[in-house]
Amino acid sequence: MKDKPTVRVLVVDDYENWRVLLKSILEDDGHEVVTASTHSEAKEELRDSTFDVVILDMRLVDDQKYNVEGMKLLKKIKGKAPSTGAIILTGYPDPLHESRALSTYGADAYLSKVPDSIDFDIEAFSELVVTLAQQADNR
Repeated sequence: MKDKPTVRVLVVDDYENWRVLLKSILEDDGHEVVTASTHSEAKEELRDSTFDVVILDMRLVDDQKYNVEGMKLLKKIKGKAPSTGAIILTGYPDPLHESRALSTYGADAYLSKVPDSIDFDIEAFSELVVTLAQQADNR
């Protein structure tokens, strides 16, 4: 959409399909998008660039049941750039993780990516990214 400002976004997800989908949605909105599939790749991107918004999968290594690498990465990002907007995405929604993501790790939003979930609305997601970028500019 042409009336939305360009936003620099980092998408970190171990599932290629989600990276491609999110990148496509955001680029269609005119944003600049960088993707990473691992914690290490994301750290490398963050070392070289700044982002208005980060979108992080909570579990970056899906075969590790209690993995919360995305939230640990978020804590590092917020430590260096507290105004960065942050969205945690998860295929394993849990009220405790949601509370921790928002209060302890500094996420601005916690969204489910479970199939047929009402939480992931593409239009609302697009608006959320712009809102978070605008809030970051005002912090």
